[in-house]
Amino acid sequence: MRVTVILISYKVKFFLEQCLASVRRAADESPVPVDIVVVDNAPGDGSLPYLKPLFPEVTFIEPLENLGFGRANNLAWKKARGEHIVFLNPDTLIPETFFAESLAFLEKTPTAGALGYRMIDGSGRFLPESKRGFPTAWASFCKMAGLSSIFPKNRLFSGYYQGFLPENEPNSVPVLSGAALWVRRDVLEKTGGFDERYFLYAEDIDLSHQIGLAGYQNWYLPSVTLLHFKGESSRKSPEHYRNFYGTMSVFVKKYRKTHFPGGWAPFLLFSIKLQGLFASFFNKTAPEPPKMPENPFKIDKNQPVSGLEIGRSICFVPGPGLSYTRIIEIWEKLGSTNPCYLHGANTKSIVGSPNPARPGYSAPFSD
Repeated sequence: MRVTVILISYKVKFFLEQCLASVRRAADESPVPVDIVVVDNAPGDGSLPYLKPLFPEVTFIEPLENLGFGRANNLAWKKARGEHIVFLNPDTLIPETFFAESLAFLEKTPTAGALGYRMIDGSGRFLPESKRGFPTAWASFCKMAGLSSIFPKNRLFSGYYQGFLPENEPNSVPVLSGAALWVRRDVLEKTGGFDERYFLYAEDIDLSHQIGLAGYQNWYLPSVTLLHFKGESSRKSPEHYRNFYGTMSVFVKKYRKTHFPGGWAPFLLFSIKLQGLFASFFNKTAPEPPKMPENPFKIDKNQPVSGLEIGRSICFVPGPGLSYTRIIEIWEKLGSTNPCYLHGANTKSIVGSPNPARPGYSAPFSD
């Protein structure tokens, strides 16, 4: 048995470097062999010459053009050797237990076709998209109207993010996030993988739905927490909004007969177009990333974490005495009050995303 991890990169070489360092560490503790494949959707941006010497075990694929998320993932998994495929965003960090816990859960849950995970962002906040419902007309309306925010745990109004389900209990859910999505290869072969009509966004919703239609379950596994810096490959620029709202239009048109009956489809398409125009007008340029705070407080790899000082920036350095699992735990507890950054072992960069409303920070860094 093998597992293949696939990452699609787009101009995020430092975040990808830190992600690969965490995957390497988890692969070393995996009960089965792990292959790692990176598809660089930004050819010529300098990522591959930078990363190849640092990660000789990784297979790098460099298309001649930006293939989009779904098409690039399909290219990679169809060439992969693993019986299990993990689609992972380059702006994530995984714990050392990732592979062992996932395989153990799949072994005792034969109906599981895919696994998703509990995710936190760069400020330590739980990401509700870790578990989602299918965006039906009613669920979409509740989200756009703010009802799901006003009643986050009410079953009637919180269907979009499945807020009525406990955050810390495993559950079968309609939709999992493509930021960290484990799918059995035979399930991918049966469903055909990602729908390549979507260039970016909604592919995970569509694939999750197809997995359910094929008779399998999508399971949310909260015993594994990942850090997802979120949005580093698709910063809030006019191009981002064009991709997002264009994709959602494709999605609504695809499912208008089964999930958006009557006048819902025209209403949602109009709302999507209006929101796209509004967002593009007020977000003409992507915001600049923040500057690195001076003198970040560095946690040495052998230093106990009990002496952390509140009110200062924290730079985590994983090592024998400080695992990624422990880093993610501390990040969740302190990230909202202490800006957190990461400088992985044997890496040449530092990354962080303490403010979810702004782009993250990434830069070259040396001890």
